[in-house]
Amino acid sequence: MKTATLVGILLIVLGIISLALQGITYTRQRKVVDFGPIQATAETKERIPLPPILGGIALVGGIALVIAGMRRKAQVLFRLSFFRPHGRQGFSLEKRH
Repeated sequence: MKTATLVGILLIVLGIISLALQGITYTRQRKVVDFGPIQATAETKERIPLPPILGGIALVGGIALVIAGMRRKAQVLFRLSFFRPHGRQGFSLEKRH
C-alpha cells in the first residue's frame, strides 16, 4: 500500500472519531489542602473541544488521498499492461529474410 493511501485511511479514521466525540476529555487531580499528614485532592474533568469542521476536513482529505492513491495505482497498472506485448509476440534470435 502506498503512503498516500495509508495517510488517507488514518485521516478518515481520525475524522470519524473527531466527529463522533466532538472533543477530548481528561481528568486532572490537584491538591486542595495540604496540612502535614492531611491532604485533600480534587478531581476535575476538563475538555478540549474539537470543532466539527476539523473532523470534516480530515474526513474529506482522507477520502481524497485514498482516491488519489487508487488512481495512481491504476495508472501504473495501465502503463505496465500497455507496454507488455500481447499474444505470442516477442524477440527472436533468428534472422529475417
